[in-house]
Amino acid sequence: MSQVDTNPDRTLEDAYRELGVDRILRDYSAVPFVRRILFPFTAPVMQDPNNPNRVMTHQMEYRTADNGAIAYPRIMLDESGRLRDYGSEAFNEALRRRDYIRLPSAEMADQFTKLYKQYWKQVGYDPRDRATDQEKPQAQPTFDPYAIYRARHSGVEE
Repeated sequence: MSQVDTNPDRTLEDAYRELGVDRILRDYSAVPFVRRILFPFTAPVMQDPNNPNRVMTHQMEYRTADNGAIAYPRIMLDESGRLRDYGSEAFNEALRRRDYIRLPSAEMADQFTKLYKQYWKQVGYDPRDRATDQEKPQAQPTFDPYAIYRARHSGVEE
């Protein structure tokens, strides 16, 4: 169990700062799931199949690896640009797409998977305020951070 779970005097904001989530997000800003964290207002959301009043964006997980851990999303963009829950295939899919980050320890990865959404409080974003991408098409942003990703993975030259 991490310190996030066990220290009642430590707030999520304290843990976020101590872990250095802003730095981690900045260092890995080219990774597709990190781009969705950094640009939440234009990123799609999907309805939670178990709770129609809840939306999902990433469902972060991690696995230990040589010299640390790998944090990755279980929910990723599919080939059509919509979110899909890859479930048990997520780790291999994240590796194939390079949609993961390496962290120095399993504890750090565990904390990151619990704290990354604290960034959204800083920018005034709440995914619950959004309709799901299945219900309402999202307006295309002027800058599409996924255009390069889709082009690279569809066989189209940039």
